[in-house]
Amino acid sequence: MSLNVEVENFYVSYSDMVTLLLIFFVYLFSISEIDPVKLMAAMNSVKQEMTGAQSVDQMVQKLEIEQKKLQQMKQDIQKFITENGLEEKVTVSYQDGQLDLNMGDAVLFPLGSADLKPEALEILKKLSGMFITSDTKIVVEGHTDDIPIKGAFPSNWELSSARASSVVRFMESTGVASNRFLVIGFNRHSPLVPNDSPEHRARNRRVKITLKPDVQKILEQTKAVQSQQKAVAAPASA
Repeated sequence: MSLNVEVENFYVSYSDMVTLLLIFFVYLFSISEIDPVKLMAAMNSVKQEMTGAQSVDQMVQKLEIEQKKLQQMKQDIQKFITENGLEEKVTVSYQDGQLDLNMGDAVLFPLGSADLKPEALEILKKLSGMFITSDTKIVVEGHTDDIPIKGAFPSNWELSSARASSVVRFMESTGVASNRFLVIGFNRHSPLVPNDSPEHRARNRRVKITLKPDVQKILEQTKAVQSQQKAVAAPASA
């Protein structure tokens, strides 16, 4: 009898440990730039090795599909940049499962303003058309240099936030779903280069747009599919 109790307690503790490990993987993803496909594969490996639970292959496949879309989008954006001579104003890169787009403030806003230029509207409209084809999260960051602003905004906090918000509001007006966006104002605190020259300050005044797979949404979709499959299978097994 005592042995049975000890075995049952062992399985309960084992299950708790596995749950904590899975939570730990999700936490790592939330605080760092880990490739989400590799993360899900690691989670899947833990579940298979330690619990024998159903794999998360569906989630991995969905993540891979979103990443392929982002890789293709990176190529399309680079082509658009080259064809329109925007190499000195806009840069795009794909790394660690996410797409990063940096747009200099000179192409987007008048100095000290959060009102988008006509040129910026054309560029953002083109980008919005690409963003609609994916289902990723979109993080829009506003960045300034280290020179305190004078005029319409109390500080660079407000300016950086307002500029990011202006980009989001316009993209939303073109059809990109508002629940995909996250807006952040960084002020001067995340520079690309030191603020030690006019050229460097110009590089730091920018809006950064990051697209990455919505892991939470993919998880919810996978759970919904599994619930439907169980509901269908239940009557058949009864």
